[in-house]
Amino acid sequence: EFGIDTFTFIPQANKGNKYPLHELFVCRGLDFRTVSIDSLRNSRQINIKWLMDYYAAFPNKAKFFREDKYLDLLAGTDLFRQQIIAQASEAEIRASWSGDLECYRAIRKMYLLYP
Repeated sequence: EFGIDTFTFIPQANKGNKYPLHELFVCRGLDFRTVSIDSLRNSRQINIKWLMDYYAAFPNKAKFFREDKYLDLLAGTDLFRQQIIAQASEAEIRASWSGDLECYRAIRKMYLLYP
C-alpha cells in the first residue's frame, strides 16, 4: 500500500550525516520503495501530489516545513510553499509555473544542438 504513514524508519548516524535531526526516533512517511522509476519517468513531471497530501494530513501544520525554509531555496521562491499552505489545487500550482516555463523553454531553445 502506498499511503500516508505506511512507512516507518529510525534515522541513524552514518557517514553522510553524523547527527540526523530525528536520530533514534520513529519517523513516519511515504514508502517510495514500491514506486517504479519508470512510472516517474513516464509521467514527465514532478509529483507534487505526495507533498500536498502529506501536508493536508499533517496534524501540526506550523511544524511541517523546515524553519530554514529549505523548500523555498529548492523552489527558488516562497510561492510554492505558500500555495501548499493555502491548499491550492495541483492544477492551480502547475498553472502558476507556466509563464516561467515558457521563458525557460525560449532561452533553452537557443542552446539546443538538435531540434
